[in-house]
Amino acid sequence: MTTDTLLAAPRRSSIAARCPVSVIIPTLASAERADLLDRAMKSVLTGQDHGIVLIVVANGNRYDAETLASLKARRDIRFIYREEGSPAGARLAGREAVDTEFFAPLDDDDEFLPGPFARQLRYTRADPA
Repeated sequence: MTTDTLLAAPRRSSIAARCPVSVIIPTLASAERADLLDRAMKSVLTGQDHGIVLIVVANGNRYDAETLASLKARRDIRFIYREEGSPAGARLAGREAVDTEFFAPLDDDDEFLPGPFARQLRYTRADPA
């Protein structure tokens, strides 16, 4: 479980008005990690108190074809595929796709507890310094 802090991002689109936070999950999209990834995504998409944009970055060529196809077909996430396997590159690719006010990283084997962003958003907006 994680309680990562929110990081500010430059606003790029009107989606930030509806969804103030993006969550970036880099993953190998391997068969061995598919259940962990599913749990991580569910923890982001359910039980949250604010709209969330979920960005999943499949990283490298060791992916499971079925897992990759499933990610590509989902309409509730933004999916990015990177052929080069680099954890830092995957995080950067996800970061470049952020168009919300804030973002938070999440490993594919971690989960957010329900409602982690309300307090962080309230404090950040009250004292942006």
